[in-house]
Amino acid sequence: MDLQLRADAFKAAVQQKSKEPPARTPLVKDLLDAGGAKERQTHPKKKGAFAGVFVPTCENMWGVLIFLRFHYIVANAGIWQALTIVLLSFSCAFCTTSSMSATVSSGGLVSKGGPYYMISRALGPCVGASVGVMYWLAITMLAVLEVLGAVEGILLASPGAEFPYCKQAYGSVLMIALAFFCLCWN
Repeated sequence: MDLQLRADAFKAAVQQKSKEPPARTPLVKDLLDAGGAKERQTHPKKKGAFAGVFVPTCENMWGVLIFLRFHYIVANAGIWQALTIVLLSFSCAFCTTSSMSATVSSGGLVSKGGPYYMISRALGPCVGASVGVMYWLAITMLAVLEVLGAVEGILLASPGAEFPYCKQAYGSVLMIALAFFCLCWN
């Protein structure tokens, strides 16, 4: 009888234990309680595709062009051709922004290729290769344009620093400094 009572007590204890949820470790319990009991913290509103991608791209592309060179372009090409240049650059920026936004918003993984990688994945390899070459050429020319804009700004701030071929000399020094910076910190 004693054995039977012990067996029945053991069965009752096992059944009672199986009805209780398994014990949780403090770490798991803390994580689960933090997600359920407390409200999730909301992230501040992020910038959208227009304010976060399009506007900075246009500002970067048009900075020197509009503020330092636009009067020169209008004087030589005319107002309509100058506005056509701005419209074409706007279209390029819009296509780039659309491709980048489509890739990022669809959950696409962005690897080390940067914008070229996203554009080639969004538009296909044939279009991506031609866009990649043009993107490389555009970034190279943008660097030259930005350096010449910086040289013109330096010469406007200190007119006494001018000498024959000063733009080429200052531009070469700035380009070498940029190349050194990119090689050392990349």
